[in-house]
Amino acid sequence: GGSEFVEWKAASGGGTGCSEITTNPCNAFFTAVGEERTLNPEFALEAVQPPPTVENNAPGAITQSSIVMNGHVDNEGDAGGSSCKFVVALEATPGTPVAEPACDVDPVTGTANTAVEATATGLSPSTKYVYRVVATNTGGTTTGTPDQAAETSATWTLTINESGSGSGTVECEVDGGGLETCPSPIPDGSEVEVIATADTGSELAELSGAGSAAGECALETATEGSCAFTITENSAVTAEFVLETRKLTVSRSGSGSGSVASTPAGIECGADCEEEYDYGEAVELHQSAASGSHFVEWTGDCAGSGPCEVTMDAAHGVGATFALDPPPPVVTHSLTIDKVGPGSGSVSCNGGACASSYAEGTTVTLSAAADAGSTFYGWAGAGCSGAGDCVVTLNSDRAVTAAFEANPPAAQETGEEGGASRCARPARKAAALSNRAKKLRRNARRVARNGKFGKAKRLRRKAHRIGGRAQRLSRNAKRCRRSAGR
Repeated sequence: GGSEFVEWKAASGGGTGCSEITTNPCNAFFTAVGEERTLNPEFALEAVQPPPTVENNAPGAITQSSIVMNGHVDNEGDAGGSSCKFVVALEATPGTPVAEPACDVDPVTGTANTAVEATATGLSPSTKYVYRVVATNTGGTTTGTPDQAAETSATWTLTINESGSGSGTVECEVDGGGLETCPSPIPDGSEVEVIATADTGSELAELSGAGSAAGECALETATEGSCAFTITENSAVTAEFVLETRKLTVSRSGSGSGSVASTPAGIECGADCEEEYDYGEAVELHQSAASGSHFVEWTGDCAGSGPCEVTMDAAHGVGATFALDPPPPVVTHSLTIDKVGPGSGSVSCNGGACASSYAEGTTVTLSAAADAGSTFYGWAGAGCSGAGDCVVTLNSDRAVTAAFEANPPAAQETGEEGGASRCARPARKAAALSNRAKKLRRNARRVARNGKFGKAKRLRRKAHRIGGRAQRLSRNAKRCRRSAGR
């Protein structure tokens, strides 16, 4: 073993004919009994390819999830070169590979001692690993020993907390990179800047840190703040955003009165006409007119007379206009005063001139005054009679007749008293009939308004007949008085 046949060589006394390098048998021929021949085979050591030589070297860059592994491989001159890989395993279980990445030089050729490397990725942070380089050529496989140890770097969680009634954004810049949503986990020793910015309508009330961020946070304006720190442990940053407020002012105007309230509560105007509300809050205003008044319209940041709602994205002012209710309509009734008879005179109402109509319920005192040469005879109608004052309460249309008699000539007063008395009777009856005719005409108008036109027509005819009789009696009284004066 370990040698190979080279050639046959002849002995010094003569050849055998076996002089070629061959693995074939060499045949020797003898021509006489007892003849001797010498065979000299030549042997040389057999050439054997050795396996590659390998060496594990210290790791290069290490992160929380990757290790750059280094080593050396000597191909030992194998013409086909040596395949090369690294085998990675947990330190606790070195016989169980977790990755077998190929070397950056694969295959390794030539006879020089060649540096090789590979990167193991997808590893767990803060974890101990071992690796070894493995190379194979036609001479065999060699594994580097002893295993090379390497530990991935640590990572830390960064927790971002947002609180408060407002809103905003919190972003991070890690190791000088651009602003982004804060990552987690973050490699140990990274330079971290956390920047908090309030949204429109909100303020940054507080910015605080824990872990590596403790004591490293500051408010820069009412809406911005930042925390800058080197992360070496699990850390947290809390940003409290609160809503800004906007003022709502309510005013009232107009001849009437009323109040304004709000939903949500805050405005009670009368007493409280201003209130601060959270930015963006919807506020509805409700009006309530006082007795004897009515609501007219909204002014300012509301209009019309319907619902009023304002969104508090700015300061707002709203006015409410109230007006007095119009007085109720006045019910009136007519007062008709007729003067009849041959005499003359005047009628006053409550000591003054009489009106054609009065408000319902008005009490009117009628007084009659005869002119010279006449005598007031008396009242008729509206419940009045006699020659005293006539008191009428206007709960409906009323008609009153005042009768005046002409005085007889002075020379005949003593001798003809019986004739004057006789002439007064038809005058009184004429006044009574005239008043009755007027009542019938009023009844006819009332009946007609109720749609009873046939009855109204009959009443008017009756009033016409009675009025005609009154006129005839009045003429008879006048003739009687003329005859009495002769």
